[in-house]
Amino acid sequence: MEQVPAADDTVKQRQLAACFERCWDKFLESSPEHALVISWIAEDNLTHEQIAALLGRSPGATREFISQCRKRARLYLADWYALAFLEG
Repeated sequence: MEQVPAADDTVKQRQLAACFERCWDKFLESSPEHALVISWIAEDNLTHEQIAALLGRSPGATREFISQCRKRARLYLADWYALAFLEG
């Protein structure tokens, strides 16, 4: 038997989704290339080698750029991370 989510769970999920969308939109607007790379990793499961080919960068330069993308994503998604993982 499938358990029906509590009303609080549904509200929390909507808040999380809305917060993520706001954060992602700011990230995408401010750093479109960084956001694109993060979406390739998160949504498309591309490897570093595949991303290197798409960006036309060496493997080392791609690793460094992906690191920069992740750091920038953390800044823009901080509110969502706090809501999703730090609040009880």
